[in-house]
Amino acid sequence: MKKKLILIGLLPLAIIINLIARNSPFVAEYIFARGIYRLYAGIWGSITSIFPFSLMELGIIVLPIAAIVVIVLWIKGIIKNKGERLKRFGNGILNLICVLSVVVFWFTCFCGVNYHRYTVAEIMDLEVRDSSVEELNELCIYLADKASDLRKDITNEKDNGAMLTSYKSFGALTKDARKAYDKLGETYEQFDYKNFRAKPVLFSHFMSYTHIVGVYCVFSMETNINTDVPDYSIPDTVLHEMAHSYGFMREDEANFIAFMAGINSDSLEIQYSAYAHALILAGNKLAGKNYDLYNKLWTHYDQGIINDFFDNSEYWKQFEDTVIEEVSDAVNDTYLKVNDQKDGVESYGRMVDLLLAWHRQTNSK
Repeated sequence: MKKKLILIGLLPLAIIINLIARNSPFVAEYIFARGIYRLYAGIWGSITSIFPFSLMELGIIVLPIAAIVVIVLWIKGIIKNKGERLKRFGNGILNLICVLSVVVFWFTCFCGVNYHRYTVAEIMDLEVRDSSVEELNELCIYLADKASDLRKDITNEKDNGAMLTSYKSFGALTKDARKAYDKLGETYEQFDYKNFRAKPVLFSHFMSYTHIVGVYCVFSMETNINTDVPDYSIPDTVLHEMAHSYGFMREDEANFIAFMAGINSDSLEIQYSAYAHALILAGNKLAGKNYDLYNKLWTHYDQGIINDFFDNSEYWKQFEDTVIEEVSDAVNDTYLKVNDQKDGVESYGRMVDLLLAWHRQTNSK
């Protein structure tokens, strides 16, 4: 009973830890993100990376089955033991609370607290402020020109002209992505430690029904990637999920970190993927501000980019307006808002503010 009380006590402890971190970015940054989390990532990540398959994906299949078996046995035990029904029922509820307490505590210490660490803008000394439509348009043109220059050198294509990866294996792509973060770690110490390989999701096509292209699982310290999507987008997704594994949980920041790592990669395809994704986000923002300028922006697109974007659009049409998509979006939106990303799924687009700050900083040098 004492052990159970200790486990249950982890729940209020998790709440207290989260409140402290919420009110002290210093604690979140130095005690957890650069301290406890980094130690956890190094030890646990080295263990789970031994397995070539996704432990998270295996868990999604096995855990529900195991839960059903446990519940059935619990109910069976209650029915069979008439004199101990109340006791067995109470023990079952108590065990459930213990499991939930451990899960919440685990998540809080190794993920939730990191939402309150110093912002990327503070770490990279970026001035995020309101920007004019002209500044946004200049950023979009810059991204379009860079992406176009890179795309012209990519000759491996599908029949429809869309990019076909030249990587012989997913592991080879992951290796180059890790090298990109090694280079980023030379400038920013927050990335100056070992990262582990990303893992392809076996049921990637089914994953697309949820409109999810990548998942970082803190419980298995894995970055899980949907490899069924168009090839041009996969490298940036790998970089995005790896950003989470470094303890950067905010979606807009993970997008920007992926961009910073990607554009400095030695891999042509990784560079292009980073610029292309940034172009999509910035272009969407421009379309909402000035559609005429957005239309003119397309004149800067190499035909290869147009082919990639069209291929991407055609791919996702098959997964539109499904119940799975709606439920997934609702769950993801709620998760983000609970973790202080008040824009919900729209927080993915706030990366543009960081891009604008970075573009101003780069041009001022």
